[in-house]
Amino acid sequence: MENSFNLSTISNEYNMLMTSLHISVSKHLLNDDFQVIWANRFFYDQTGYTKEEYDRNFHGSVRLYFSNAPEEYQAIGKAVKDALAKNQMGYDAVCKMPRKDGSFIWIRFIGTFTDEVIDGVPVIYVVYTDVNDLVNARTKAEEEHRKSQHILRKEIQTMECLKRMYGCMDMAEYMDDILCIVGTFLEAERAYMFEINETKMSCIYEWCRTGIAPQMDYCQYMDIRLLEPWLEEFVIGKSIVIPDVNALKEESPYTFEVLHTQGIHSMVLSPVIMHDQLVGFIGADNSNVEFLMNTSMMETLSYFISISIEKSELNKKLIYHSFYDELTGSFNRNKYLQDIEKLCQNDGITSIGVVYMDINGLKDINDYMGHKFGDGVLIEGAEMLKKAFPTGSIYRLGGDEFVALVSGIGQDAFENQVANLKQYILLSADCKGAVGYIWTDEAKDLDSKIGEADELMYKDKMDFYRKKAVSKHYHFHNDNIL
Repeated sequence: MENSFNLSTISNEYNMLMTSLHISVSKHLLNDDFQVIWANRFFYDQTGYTKEEYDRNFHGSVRLYFSNAPEEYQAIGKAVKDALAKNQMGYDAVCKMPRKDGSFIWIRFIGTFTDEVIDGVPVIYVVYTDVNDLVNARTKAEEEHRKSQHILRKEIQTMECLKRMYGCMDMAEYMDDILCIVGTFLEAERAYMFEINETKMSCIYEWCRTGIAPQMDYCQYMDIRLLEPWLEEFVIGKSIVIPDVNALKEESPYTFEVLHTQGIHSMVLSPVIMHDQLVGFIGADNSNVEFLMNTSMMETLSYFISISIEKSELNKKLIYHSFYDELTGSFNRNKYLQDIEKLCQNDGITSIGVVYMDINGLKDINDYMGHKFGDGVLIEGAEMLKKAFPTGSIYRLGGDEFVALVSGIGQDAFENQVANLKQYILLSADCKGAVGYIWTDEAKDLDSKIGEADELMYKDKMDFYRKKAVSKHYHFHNDNIL
């Protein structure tokens, strides 16, 4: 009797202590239902039910209480079984506990095994601690860390793209690598670049994840009306994010149908703007939706792509003006000198045909017909040479002088082409050219052969002026000087 009183007293004092500390305590049978034998008020407060409601709804069964969160109950059961298997004094587990209002709170369960047995079933005591704030704080910290890691990774990948672009004049040298980096980072199925020409747009570069069918052939000369839902924002440089293509079904059925046909569920597009004009865009399809909203990576790359394109175009213009004659489109003197040096050093070319042509009477034409008409005569002369020598290199050395270098054909074929040139000159009403030509089997001696062709051209020019002595810029007694 005395022992019974002492146990009862101790139990009451323990309950009072737990109550004063606002700690939830319960006593359970160690069976499949984890049956509640006894629990203090704070246990029920945490569930949101009164003791009467808990007993009425769940009949004291913790398993039934967790019926809407069976995976959480399984986690508790596993912790208990693992502890018993290891002969531990108890178990320690953290899981989400459902509440009456449908919410969940994070609870730490600390159970202690006892020697007490009721109807042959062992008894366990459990202390419940609300760790909701702690878990939420930790989850938030982990989320912030994950976001910061994502931002850092994004910056690293963006810098990697810019490094690939640096120093490259040709987009083809870096675009495939950049799209691979972007597509992989965004966890997309496809990444691509389109160019826009007036009312049409075409895919010019594409990356696809392994197992994803390319769409590049399908995406050629597409109607720019596909961009109509966002075109106003697009042309001012704003990126477009479509997290769910189905949202376009009602307002933009044409755009939706094209995207749906290609199996596109979500997409992000960033415009490429040059000189305030929309010239293209880069994009990615079916990527991780979480990554879509932060478009800074795409915007940075589209900006530097526009700079790269502008730099490439400028470089092409510089190259063109360095090696091409702006009026006729033929090579200029710089290119001529460069090619002559290479040909003289090249052992692979042993035979070559040289043609020297000078436009007769160009000074008179400019004086009487005007320089614009004279420019037309020079253009016609260049076109004659290009037509007569389709595989040759045509150079305008300056003024009215042209040279054609022809290799890769035999001497007979070369002389036939020269005959064609003379026929073109004969039939022309305005462009009368003096022609000198020579064939050599020794390309290393090309300089002297060009000089010989030049002398032959002047003989042809003298014949022309003898028949047309009216020119005030030429007289017969100048033959020896010429």
